[in-house]
Amino acid sequence: MTLSSPVVLQPDFVCLEHGVFCIRVSRPKEEVPETTTCPQCNEECSRKKYEPISGAPNLGSVYRSWNENANKMRRDPYTQAKYQAQHMQDEQRDMGNLNAPKITEEGLQVAAARIDADNKGKIKRTSPEDRAKQGALRTAKKNREKRDV
Repeated sequence: MTLSSPVVLQPDFVCLEHGVFCIRVSRPKEEVPETTTCPQCNEECSRKKYEPISGAPNLGSVYRSWNENANKMRRDPYTQAKYQAQHMQDEQRDMGNLNAPKITEEGLQVAAARIDADNKGKIKRTSPEDRAKQGALRTAKKNREKRDV
């Protein structure tokens, strides 16, 4: 058993004062009115015009997620240094500093060597939290020594 029901449409209408609103219409598309009254201000409002989509979307440009770009940037120390230098230069330009230092090959080589040493663990870095803990332990040790003397 099939139920036959009239076509129910909800076309969009535009009120200049209240924006877009919908009305429920139970009739074929051809009979949808071009204008109707706004439910809030009772002004005459026209239907919203939709522009047809022309052509297929451009599939040539593929959006890369942040993770994919980050992985690409961390591929090797030289690439990482290049992206960091470019990012720092762009930041300086965004802040209005048009005299930002130029990126040089020598600078990239030095930065890449430093990044490589850092990645291999040759440079030991401590976080601010660890430095605070170490400072507190040193202070506690000195206080104990003073008490014991």
